[in-house]
Amino acid sequence: LFKAKLPGVRTFTTAHLCASHADWRTPVSPCTGPSAPTPGPVPVQDPAYIKSLNIDLACPILDWVKPDNVSYCEEQGLEMWMYTSLEPYAPFLNFRFDNLLWQSRLLFWQMAQLRLTGFLYWNLNAWQTTVTSAPVDLTTLTTPFLDPAAWSPMNGDSPKDVGDGKLTYASTTGPLSSIRLHSVRDGIEDFGYLALVKQRYGDAAVQELIAPLSDATNLQNHIEGTQADLLLWQQIRLKAATMIAAAA
Repeated sequence: LFKAKLPGVRTFTTAHLCASHADWRTPVSPCTGPSAPTPGPVPVQDPAYIKSLNIDLACPILDWVKPDNVSYCEEQGLEMWMYTSLEPYAPFLNFRFDNLLWQSRLLFWQMAQLRLTGFLYWNLNAWQTTVTSAPVDLTTLTTPFLDPAAWSPMNGDSPKDVGDGKLTYASTTGPLSSIRLHSVRDGIEDFGYLALVKQRYGDAAVQELIAPLSDATNLQNHIEGTQADLLLWQQIRLKAATMIAAAA
């Protein structure tokens, strides 16, 4: 419908579409193809069916991303993104308050690991009306911490809403970035680094860099954030920078 009325507009879906199942919450039959995944509790994306609906790309939520299915969809010419929201919960990576700060940065390394071309996040300032939300006067702050009574991440749609969609605050001079948003920015910059490595050395070089940090077959398996883990990550990023500079 959109393509008929607005030629050139690209479309995407966050639904999990496989022509072989009626209820997207139930196990489904595998899509056809030499590397198609086996049935399981997480629906698989059917790239042929999705493209038949005039949809240009699929964007499943992170905890419903099946790495083998993503690879299959990409092989069939379907562009793949992913998104996070209130879910997923640990040990998946996310931007929630109960995620460790470095996890929002590593999330973009997993994007590169899956060869995704985009990421969707639904909001930056989804503060509810029950929150005081008085603009922060930066001239009066004596600590880097905001009043939790005025800016509680728990004020939301459910007790599990821990900072979902809340990456900025209001100040008397304009939007105020959270430290989590700074970490997201670092992750996006890292994604750019990895894109340059891929451009110069190929995807295999990118996969080799990321492998010590994240399991390509199970996104819940990743570094734990120990001092040794973070030092290793720093060294890998430095290696990526050195590779980029050497090929410039």
